[in-house]
Amino acid sequence: MRRHVWWGGLALTFLVAAPAGPKPALTLSVSPSAAQYEESLDIFPNPERGWFWPIDPECCGIDRPHAPLEVSRLKRLRGRPEAITLVRDGVLLGRHMHGPISRQTLNRIQADWDAARRAGMKVIVRFLYDWSLNNRDPEEAIIEGHLDQLAPLLTANEDVIAVVEAGLFGGSGEGNRSDRGYVYYDQGRGGWQRLSEAGIRIYGKLLSRLPPSRQMLVRYPRFKWDLLGWSAATAIPGADRRIGYYNDGWFGDGRHFAFFQLANERSFTEQDSRNVMVGGEPSMATATNLDAAASLQEMIKLHQTTLSLNQTDALPVYERWRASPHWDDMTRRLGYRIVLKKVLVEPVAGNPGEVRLTAQLVNRGFAGLVNPRPSVLVLRNRETGSMSRIPLRLDLRQVAPNSESVLSAVEHVQLPTGPATYDVGLHFPDASPRIAHRVEYALRLASEGLWDPATGIHWLGIEIGSR
Repeated sequence: MRRHVWWGGLALTFLVAAPAGPKPALTLSVSPSAAQYEESLDIFPNPERGWFWPIDPECCGIDRPHAPLEVSRLKRLRGRPEAITLVRDGVLLGRHMHGPISRQTLNRIQADWDAARRAGMKVIVRFLYDWSLNNRDPEEAIIEGHLDQLAPLLTANEDVIAVVEAGLFGGSGEGNRSDRGYVYYDQGRGGWQRLSEAGIRIYGKLLSRLPPSRQMLVRYPRFKWDLLGWSAATAIPGADRRIGYYNDGWFGDGRHFAFFQLANERSFTEQDSRNVMVGGEPSMATATNLDAAASLQEMIKLHQTTLSLNQTDALPVYERWRASPHWDDMTRRLGYRIVLKKVLVEPVAGNPGEVRLTAQLVNRGFAGLVNPRPSVLVLRNRETGSMSRIPLRLDLRQVAPNSESVLSAVEHVQLPTGPATYDVGLHFPDASPRIAHRVEYALRLASEGLWDPATGIHWLGIEIGSR
């Protein structure tokens, strides 16, 4: 449905200018001066958001890693109706409980992430030692040595890593128990899990070994408090933007089983999740999560970016959600969903060589963008087809979910010299030069008729002529 009301959202304002210096004879014409765009309800792949597909070790124990990732299989996930762009790689290190990670294992990890890159996917990483609930963990020195070995891989593959789940200890990397004492049960606060000093050191080291642009997710909000030295009374939502959450008991009951247990834990997380990623797995089927309407509202409250789609014990949950009228809404809105509503072009008073372009953007998704991403103005020469790319200061992470606020940024953009006519486009490529040219990694706006599947550029239907 086409909308014609100028309201809310994020407004970007920038100036397109002739070269600086003496006033040139060059003048600009713009056609049309305003354009409105119909919001798309299509479901399509977009990077770093939506349902994820778990690639887990084989059941059960410490020495049965999953099969190597296959490019063809990963591409089929992108082609599913849910348009999957994320996989969780459960990297099993149990064979190395008592010594360094072998070169063979390190090469295998790299090969899996190379396959994800070739398929146009991104990876949620979870390192773990025991794919069972036996809670067998290595000594702290062994884990820290492994993190030193893994650090170069994490840095070299920053482009294909969406986020890293803290994992490492506890059954299946969930951090719920530990035979080494990395997690303890705080009897003074109801007996719920907390990080010990050793657990804090391990997760602190993992965070330090991640590329600065990437977040680490912890199993319980109180683990974030432990890492930052906070309490329920001193925790400040939004004060830290590198530690998010993976909730592997998602909506099993009103407290998500053990996820929310301490005073202020839920209210803190509902606010903090505006700034960090929330992932996880639906719990086994319960009366709570079988309620699709209530589950949708929970995704909204927690600013859910991603959830597992193929959790065996949650199959009845997926079936109930799919049969409900809320499934497509969940699939469209997990993570961000940025809509370009309107573009307005106005002459700048007193300077015929400049125009001001204002673009209105809103976010229909449950969450904001997770990782930094450039915004680029593209001018395509109608006669030659050559493209000029002008970086903008617009940060799409500022387009908050269901935002009604207005943010303006002014850019002075110098046109190429000489008379020409240019098509105007917007492009949101991946931040990594390694994959910035890949269409699969470009962000797609949920607006009809703009997306060019060959380039990942949104052509706005506006032209600027210089003569």
